[in-house]
Amino acid sequence: MNFGLTQREFTEVVILVLFIEHIFSYSSGIFKAWELKSRGEPNAKGIETAKIGRILYWVEILIDVLIIVLIVIHFA
Repeated sequence: MNFGLTQREFTEVVILVLFIEHIFSYSSGIFKAWELKSRGEPNAKGIETAKIGRILYWVEILIDVLIIVLIVIHFA
């Protein structure tokens, strides 16, 4: 199941998706560090958290799961 693409085209799509995810992860990490420094608040356990950083964390997890599914489809 390669979505109507040849093996090479699908591989290029996977590489592009991984590249974009890498840039997103890097930039969101920079943003989360800035947000913790400027707006971080300790939670009940004393760990500093920030609202948007928490949302970005779950978005990154979702993107990673989708990429894993894409890779599994690629090698199936």
